[in-house]
Amino acid sequence: MILSLLWVVVFGSSNAVAGTVVAHWIGGSGNWSSSANWDIGKVPNNSGGTNYDVVVNVPAANATILIDQSVTINSLSNAETVVIASGTNAISQWTINSGSIQMTGAVAQLTLSGSINNPGQITATTGTLYLISATLTCTNATSRVTANCVGSLTDVSLNASGGGVIEFPGATNYVDTGYGQALQASGPGSRIDLSHLLTFVGGNYSATQIKALNGDLDGAVADADAVTGDQPHSGQAWLLRAQLAGRQGDRPEAIRALQRTIAEDAEDPQLYLFLGELLVAEGRTNEAVGAYEKCLQFWNGPPKAREQIEADLAKLRKPVKK
Repeated sequence: MILSLLWVVVFGSSNAVAGTVVAHWIGGSGNWSSSANWDIGKVPNNSGGTNYDVVVNVPAANATILIDQSVTINSLSNAETVVIASGTNAISQWTINSGSIQMTGAVAQLTLSGSINNPGQITATTGTLYLISATLTCTNATSRVTANCVGSLTDVSLNASGGGVIEFPGATNYVDTGYGQALQASGPGSRIDLSHLLTFVGGNYSATQIKALNGDLDGAVADADAVTGDQPHSGQAWLLRAQLAGRQGDRPEAIRALQRTIAEDAEDPQLYLFLGELLVAEGRTNEAVGAYEKCLQFWNGPPKAREQIEADLAKLRKPVKK
């Protein structure tokens, strides 16, 4: 069942797009600021029109990487232990963390945006943590985010499933400036803790999303149908309707609603990717090919994800042997 617009990124060697450099950590334990620890011979930190996708994965090394300066990067794929001790730090597009990210510096700041896929551990005992325009996902019993530090969440979706836990007891503000995010805890042991919020400002459809995630799916669908009836040209409303149909297992309705979403936002590659997956599941291969082609036309995400989509498309194009 499709619950959100996520895709799997398989990391390895890749050809970066213009202006983007892929940097791999090659040291054992050490400081981020040491150029000798990076395969590119310099410290990754966005500047001068050059942006960095960072991969920290040293098999059998059990490395601890200390961020000892201010760092801004496009993305981080981490399988080790990254400790944020100081500086003003940001990951602007996507994070995949199967290891451990720890913020321990009292004056350290970390801003996470984009897709945050966290099968590992993220802890922030001090400092300041901001989530802005982000989707945070924890999907198993060892997947946990615990932020006891000061923090805030702006335009953020939180998804905990399979025993995953997301705890933001230090967060004081949740603000949604758009059409509503999803706060979802599903399955035994899954939990989201926002117990110390002082303000909660939701977007136009936040209440509907939360109602669905609390189990009143029929009521959420009725609310979403009312919204699309009142605002038939709202792409966000139709996207919500598609997601609810996906939760119901009603793929034809999810496809119909997603096509209405695309009619209002024809250049979002994630929408075409979502549509392609639904069409494949329905056996509508020719239409799925068209959706994947549109996805690639507008693709602006990680190069390795593009390669995976291209591979899936090639398989769909192969004639079936009789």
